[in-house]
Amino acid sequence: MSDSTNGSEPQPNRYFSVPKAMHLVAKQFTGNPVELFEFIQNVEAAYEVVDPANYNLLFKFVCAMIGREAQCY
Repeated sequence: MSDSTNGSEPQPNRYFSVPKAMHLVAKQFTGNPVELFEFIQNVEAAYEVVDPANYNLLFKFVCAMIGREAQCY
């Protein structure tokens, strides 16, 4: 069995760019508690498709999606 058939071969397009992953976070979080769970799920999905080396950049994008009422501090 070759490495390419068991999935251990590196995949060059395995991760999304941060801006592309942010498309999973459909809308800005305004502080409405009803929308919090959906926002968190979307952010978690974005983290799953981004290279871990880009987590700091993704965090900045996520903070930009949080409205003035609930800013990252």
